[in-house]
Amino acid sequence: MTETGTYSIDRDNSRLELKQRLLSFAREIGFDSCRIAACGSAPHVDEFRNWLDEGGHGEMSYMERGEEKRCDPQKVLPGARSIVVLALNYFQGDPKAGDTPAATGKIARCPG
Repeated sequence: MTETGTYSIDRDNSRLELKQRLLSFAREIGFDSCRIAACGSAPHVDEFRNWLDEGGHGEMSYMERGEEKRCDPQKVLPGARSIVVLALNYFQGDPKAGDTPAATGKIARCPG
């Protein structure tokens, strides 16, 4: 069959259905967010490389070691078309007590 007519619509519908099932499953198993991105070169490669050159990564030497992979995911998974990104909020404070991330740290917080 060609890329026209019913075949194209069925394929688009099955992709949308697969995406919805993945998003639903991610929520079901406890992830706070799930996104799907095209697998291509990062849009801010130059800024990332400048940041590395300026030492913005501090003691996180793994950022430099993986520079090429971070700039082009095809170097990790050649032929990949999509990237699934999952997020989990690890903050365990008590919002009722006013213990919020903004009140205790901008990026991360270590246990007392």
